[in-house]
Amino acid sequence: MESATRPGDLNGACTHPRAAHRHGTRACYVADRCRCDACTRANRYAMKRREYARTHGAPPPLVDAAPARAHCLDLMAAGMGCTTVARAAGISKGIIQRLIWGGPDRGPSKRITRAHSDAILATGLRVADHYRVDALGTVRRLRALSAAGWKHETMAGWLAMSPKNFARLICGRQGHVAAWRARRAAALYEQRWQGPDGHPGPTARAAREGWAPPLAWDDDTIDDPTASPAGVRPPGDSRDLHAYADLLGIGCTADEIAAHLGVSQMRARNTIQTRTRRAAA
Repeated sequence: MESATRPGDLNGACTHPRAAHRHGTRACYVADRCRCDACTRANRYAMKRREYARTHGAPPPLVDAAPARAHCLDLMAAGMGCTTVARAAGISKGIIQRLIWGGPDRGPSKRITRAHSDAILATGLRVADHYRVDALGTVRRLRALSAAGWKHETMAGWLAMSPKNFARLICGRQGHVAAWRARRAAALYEQRWQGPDGHPGPTARAAREGWAPPLAWDDDTIDDPTASPAGVRPPGDSRDLHAYADLLGIGCTADEIAAHLGVSQMRARNTIQTRTRRAAA
């Protein structure tokens, strides 16, 4: 007599359209209505296991597939392909395909194993390097680094870009950027937001355009299209002598004023000299 936990021969009387059930399984007992000893015993053991799980508070073998499916769809909408999601979760591609699209004769999975659900929900976003993402956050970070004093030629080298292509990117004429380049720009921003040694002040382009320095951005919202930098004055505001007077009044140096207002050190010194001359006149 075959064990109840080991499927036996194929059921020759099975008429199921999508599977060929074997004797000694609960599927054969339920779908094919087979009442042989092996199938009856398999069904009895399955019902005992289910009752034990219910009475002892054990997690059910299957869980609702909706949360895992929604997470998969979010990952795919952000640029991860089906194969990438499956590889990151450590499960087969077929499981993801059945979860999202179903099979030829059935809809998307309604329930999946808890292990698969947990693996999918634990998968974080990892966009393929070649995938192109929105460039807004990258542009804001590069402009902030420019306002902190980093030269454009240096940043172009960091991102393995030609000066011409980097100029297109930082000036906002390129709507998308490779995912690996966006990640590298974000990492460099985290490491070098304070500017190069010597605090040279913003580059001429950053000062002319009024680009926001790193301190003006909230790290949590810098990628948000609706966010805006805090305390940034528009270009030409360096002539606001009241702002200089306030900063001088609290003991700020010319270099500190330049960094706070997002202007070059030379412009700060010249404006301070203009204010001093007007005050003496």
